Amino acid sequence: MKMIELIRELNNFNPKGFIPLKHNTHTIGYINKQLIGFVNIPPFTIKHDSVIYTHSSVQRDSEIINLHFRTLKEATDTPLPVKHELNGWRNEDYGVYSADNSLLFTLERAAAGILGIPTYGIHLTAFTPDYKLWIPRRSPTKQTYPAMLDNTVAGGIAFGDSVLHTVIKECQEEANLPSEIIHSSLKSTGVVTYFYMKQGLFAQPEIQFVFDLKVDHHVTPTPNDGEVQSFSCISVDQAIANIHDRQFKPNCALVLIDFFVRHGFISPDIDEYIELTQNMHRQLPLSNIFTPK
Repeated sequence: MKMIELIRELNNFNPKGFIPLKHNTHTIGYINKQLIGFVNIPPFTIKHDSVIYTHSSVQRDSEIINLHFRTLKEATDTPLPVKHELNGWRNEDYGVYSADNSLLFTLERAAAGILGIPTYGIHLTAFTPDYKLWIPRRSPTKQTYPAMLDNTVAGGIAFGDSVLHTVIKECQEEANLPSEIIHSSLKSTGVVTYFYMKQGLFAQPEIQFVFDLKVDHHVTPTPNDGEVQSFSCISVDQAIANIHDRQFKPNCALVLIDFFVRHGFISPDIDEYIELTQNMHRQLPLSNIFTPK
């Protein structure tokens, strides 16, 4: 599989078949027209060309919306695609914001795709001075992408967390990396953005904050919280082969491709170079894209 094909798959969102979720005329999400019946509750109002969200209070709206999705998760007559999406319930909330960065409500992570809200995460690549990469294999019991390869450290930015707090916390929780190593070598390298459709039904705009961590050969990440089965130290060539074989979780492959571009392992002479780099930094058609605080 060519890298450009993977990037295209992660940018396969097409607004046809979706209607915007709006707050005060601003688009804050996208909902599949086939799923409109599953958001027919206050504080949502269904119009012919949009779903209108009317804010009352953070607490009230959060309680109503999350109770509704939990009920859908547990109901026996919920359609299988919706039920499958909600079965990833993690009791982890994301913040849903207005165009002026005001909190509107908090939303269970598993329901984010149903409303098509932007979600945020951190991804970190740890590598040695001679460019060996520390690559984990996800636990076979993970709710999503079990047993696939991953970035050294990755995780969603939960409501109330900042970017830096999340990456430091995940480094310690997922990889057992010493705090002195993190604080001395952590390097922020920007963001990757993409917009894809899950199961052909759910809109998922994502923003991933990307970090590099150069570590000496004696530093060895180890599993700590049960989300990682094991770590391996592999070459760039092996990682590229694993990407071609689709062994990586798709967005983790994208983060590695970004790493390879930035560190000169992907030549600008390849035919798809411009498309490749542009599609890793897609401008998202939403009014509520902000750095989480």
